[in-house]
Amino acid sequence: MMGIRADMTPQIARIDAHKLKTDQPNRLCYIGSVLHTRAQREGGTRSPLQSGALTLDLGHVGIFRELAKQAGFSKEQEQAFTDMLERKALPEINNWLAASDLPAPVCEMLAQLPLLYGPIAVLEQAQQ
Repeated sequence: MMGIRADMTPQIARIDAHKLKTDQPNRLCYIGSVLHTRAQREGGTRSPLQSGALTLDLGHVGIFRELAKQAGFSKEQEQAFTDMLERKALPEINNWLAASDLPAPVCEMLAQLPLLYGPIAVLEQAQQ
């Protein structure tokens, strides 16, 4: 069996999670070749260089999954909300929540998710 990487970012996240155990956000950069099944543009290469500069910090999908479970999201609803959340599309999230039949406290918690970033004090805000 042979493994070929199409994206380096997940490997960097694994290294951060398992090897670089710190309380602080880690700032990492990388560069290397990856392999795609098709070139991204005409005349392009299937083995481009990928580079990145990342700040990896606290972010746990389990928080959202628990809220989605409490809200009774279907898989489609969870995917739709995840997409909006990843884009931090605040007006779209607010409209989506307003049109939903979710209880007000759940809507309030979900509406706060894209706003929870910054220093460690954000964790106290999240607990409220």
